[in-house]
This record gives sequence, structure tokens and C-alpha cells, in this order.
Amino acid sequence: MTKHALNDADDIEQSATDFVDQVKTKMQHYTAEEIMNIDQVGLEKELHSTRILSFQSETLTVATIKSTNTVSHCYTVQPIINLTGQIVGPIYLCLEEFNGHIGQSKFN
Repeated sequence: MTKHALNDADDIEQSATDFVDQVKTKMQHYTAEEIMNIDQVGLEKELHSTRILSFQSETLTVATIKSTNTVSHCYTVQPIINLTGQIVGPIYLCLEEFNGHIGQSKFN
């Protein structure tokens, strides 16, 4: 490790410590129910198949997938949680369809 990297690590550590101290000072003015945390979690579900459609007499079957979106679905979950651990308000949930975007609602 270089001397420059060590100095940067010390600066980063001091900056993080200063930030935590500032936040703790500001948090004293609020109740635990008023302090919120929001985070976004992305999940990807891959669909796997063990079946291949081919002709009975075929000796070699080659399968190709044109797009990764045809075999996977993406989901995003974004809850808001207060300092007491309670979920606040509705949870944002985004479901990305296999064609890459959300389809039009039937109610429009």
C-alpha cells in the first residue's frame, strides 16, 4: 500500500466519523418515529427451463435466446422505514415485464 493511499484512507475515515457525529447531533431534535430511512433493492428472477423442443430424429439441438429479458424479470422494492423499525406508508414496488417495460393498465 502506498503512502498516498494511507493518507486517503485516513481522510476517508475522518470524514466518515465527522459525518456520523453531525447526524447524531441532528437526530437529537427528532423522535425515533420521525427519522426515516429509504433504500432501493433490485431483484432479478431468472427463469430456467430444462426442456428443449426438438425433432425426434434430430442428433444435435441448438437453442438460442435473443434477449436476456425473455428469460428474466426485474423487480424493484423501495420501503420507507423509521428508526423504530416500522414501515411508513406504502411500499414502492416496480415490476418490469419480460419485454423490458411495464405494460399499459387495463383500467386506462
